[in-house]
Amino acid sequence: MPEELMSQVVPSRTDGNIYQDIVRKIRLQRGIHRYFELRTRFTATLVKVISIVLPAHIVFLVFSDLTSLTGYVSWLTPMRVELLIGGAGFILFVTSVLTEVFKGDQRHTDHRRAIERYTELLQEVELMDFRGKSAKMRGESFQNLHKRYLQTTVTSPTFTDKQFDRAMGYLLRSKAIKMARKEQPFASPWKIRRLAKRKVNDILQDPTDPLYGFPYHADRQEEEGAHAGDPVQQFIG
Repeated sequence: MPEELMSQVVPSRTDGNIYQDIVRKIRLQRGIHRYFELRTRFTATLVKVISIVLPAHIVFLVFSDLTSLTGYVSWLTPMRVELLIGGAGFILFVTSVLTEVFKGDQRHTDHRRAIERYTELLQEVELMDFRGKSAKMRGESFQNLHKRYLQTTVTSPTFTDKQFDRAMGYLLRSKAIKMARKEQPFASPWKIRRLAKRKVNDILQDPTDPLYGFPYHADRQEEEGAHAGDPVQQFIG
């Protein structure tokens, strides 16, 4: 892009750095919440299935004609029917308690909403137009944008350092494998994994990438020993 046109779109190097930093942070947060949304999706789906199937199972056994049922299912005695009803009720009760305590379904919803908010914010950032704006107006735009980013982050679900590292490792693995498949789409899974290991440092050293600066860098292996803190060994191989 010509330098004059670049100066119209992103007026200064400082503005460009701020813009790049905000975009990187938004993409990183969205990626982390997508990881947790995927992890909690199975739990949320399982809870919904149990909440629908078990009550229907109980109602069927309670109001069905046992005489007719035993004609089709020989092992279904009145005592076993009571055991089935009691077991289904117990599982339903335990599921309700665990759902209330760990709030898996709610966490899934919260992470999904966080993804939506970060996506909206990212779309707004990418549509920003700096042409014809003064330095003061640009500064105010960045300030408002950063304020919205902080508000979105504060109202989104939190996670521990260990969960953060796990999510970052997942994002690193996914991106490395995706890059490897794009480069060699017909390669075998073994070759893809091998190529992905080579892509890790490329991702970590790219300042525009959301994973830039992730602490598990290849240089750290020499300090901590073989494979210690190595994202390739932890998350790819």
